[in-house]
Amino acid sequence: MRYQLAPIAAALLLSACGPENISAPPASTPEPLASPGAAASGSGAGHPAARQPLYGDLHVHTAYSFDAFAMGTLASPDDAYHFAKGGVLNHPGGFPMQLDRPMDFYAVTDHAFFMGALKAMTNSETPLYEHELAPSVRSMGDEQSRGGIFQTLIDFVRSDRRMELVDDQVFSDAWQDIIETANRHNDPGRFTTFIGYEYTASGPEFENLHRNVIFDGDKAPLLPFSRLDSSNPEDLWRWMDQQRQAGLESLAIPHNSNGSNGWMFSQLDFTGNPLDASYAELRMRNEPLVENSQIKGTSDTHPALSPNDDRNHEGAHCLKPAEPTGRKLCAPGPDAGPGVSGRQGLQPL
Repeated sequence: MRYQLAPIAAALLLSACGPENISAPPASTPEPLASPGAAASGSGAGHPAARQPLYGDLHVHTAYSFDAFAMGTLASPDDAYHFAKGGVLNHPGGFPMQLDRPMDFYAVTDHAFFMGALKAMTNSETPLYEHELAPSVRSMGDEQSRGGIFQTLIDFVRSDRRMELVDDQVFSDAWQDIIETANRHNDPGRFTTFIGYEYTASGPEFENLHRNVIFDGDKAPLLPFSRLDSSNPEDLWRWMDQQRQAGLESLAIPHNSNGSNGWMFSQLDFTGNPLDASYAELRMRNEPLVENSQIKGTSDTHPALSPNDDRNHEGAHCLKPAEPTGRKLCAPGPDAGPGVSGRQGLQPL
């Protein structure tokens, strides 16, 4: 039995770790967590267990993610869950990593966009091994070479040939591994896992519109909905409604909205129409939470409150009222948002 989705607030601490090997968790094991039933019952009112903080991560990439693999991540979903439970892993840079305290909950949320494609280019038994980009992927070495090859890959996936990197079997196998691994590591009362993935839509200038989609329970759709299906987040929510009607409950959590240049919370919908009650109901039904802070920045920021936030200084993430005729909450500086990320080699996905 998993915890209900709605009451869980994530402390987003880890993303895209790339181990080469994993050791077992330490012998000490945290005390079992209070059962969700006890916390929700009337008799539990006022009891500390009813307000017990839980710590976890709902944004984690493994070798199945396009960007993470290109940047050197070799971890499998199994490796990621072992790490979250206290195991030691070796970073590709050659040093060991271990959490001071195991997490309470966790979800591997690899990008649905080209899920498993680059990893498959290293497997001679897959058709993608023969793709023209595969030799470059297999030859990636130091940080500089990876950066150059990654830019080539980004240019390719933005071209009309992008669908060459979609292999239905590779996609399905990666997704099934994510589902099965989450279920295998779920340990009720001690360590809660969620099946999930990242939806990676963007605006016309690559404004970040990413969401982590988290499923309740041990079942998930046959395949996740990705930006290859639609870049319109409203289509994601409609797909989630369809899955809910089929018995699969989920929620979407906006991720890294400080990189959206105001698009994540625009007063217009994706096609430029004013928001209405139908939009509000659709969004709140599927997206009741938002990620507040993570390693790439804090989403409720303002230059007056965050003078040391270099992205904020660039004017991309202000909170002034939105203009009724446009999306941008503030006019971005010349180096704002994803433009900086791309030029500096930071993760643009």
